[in-house]
Amino acid sequence: MKRIPLKMQLLAAEQELKDFSALFDLQHKRSVEANKLWQHDTGEKYFPDLGELLRYLMAQRELMYRLYRILREGGYASDEYADIMESIERKDFCRANSTADRAAVADTVKLIVGNSGNDK
Repeated sequence: MKRIPLKMQLLAAEQELKDFSALFDLQHKRSVEANKLWQHDTGEKYFPDLGELLRYLMAQRELMYRLYRILREGGYASDEYADIMESIERKDFCRANSTADRAAVADTVKLIVGNSGNDK
């Protein structure tokens, strides 16, 4: 009688292993895709660490949020719009090199997070 529960435990453990393996494969695939995008935008040959990759993705989000706001307000001829478009072309948004750049990203993240919390 003890063999049935042990066999069930073994089957459950095997299924859990398959699930974790599938999750790992999916995460690996997504990491490779994100790394390739980062390498393309930065021109770097190495793979970024997770923190650098997250900063890159957050900077992309911040840039798109600013662009959306400008376009929504009709600010096509503004200096900020021109700066954003140049930043996209130069791909300098990938790296927050100055304290001012990091502060701007932090302010936008606070704005986004603050707005999402007020939507409830």
